[in-house]
Amino acid sequence: MIIAVLSLTVSAAAFFFTVMIYRKRRTFENENHFFQYKLQQYGTIIETVSQLLELMHRNFYDLLYEVIDGPDDEVVNEIQEEIDKKMMELRVILHKGCAFIPQKIIDGLDELYDHIIDTQACLEKQEPGKAELEKAIDRIDPLTDELENVINEMRSDLGIENIDMRLKKRAI
Repeated sequence: MIIAVLSLTVSAAAFFFTVMIYRKRRTFENENHFFQYKLQQYGTIIETVSQLLELMHRNFYDLLYEVIDGPDDEVVNEIQEEIDKKMMELRVILHKGCAFIPQKIIDGLDELYDHIIDTQACLEKQEPGKAELEKAIDRIDPLTDELENVINEMRSDLGIENIDMRLKKRAI
């Protein structure tokens, strides 16, 4: 009788530990999957916004040099289309990843997107002038600073500083 009770207790304990390990491992796998997904989405968002800001900066300077001779409508339209295409790409990426991104970061990205649209508005004029282009160029640096703030929020969300500390401890 004692052996049966002891055997039952050991079996129950083994079953309990097996279930606990399974739950913990499953939770870990889910957390790892969400972390990898967020990391991938954040990387794509940062890359796309950076490319967009670089594209705007380069094209606004190109247009500024052409303003002296009078900008060609065809060139302005090409630049507008190129920037619009990148803006749509960014919007799709933002919509794709918004299910797992915290609201604070989404709000920051939406605000950044709106400021980029405001900066791009100088191209909507028939012939953008030197003053509008210089103003748009001057707004690129604050947009970059705004992107850096959003990146810091992303790092905080992912807990990058905590990961770095654990990796440093392992390397020592």
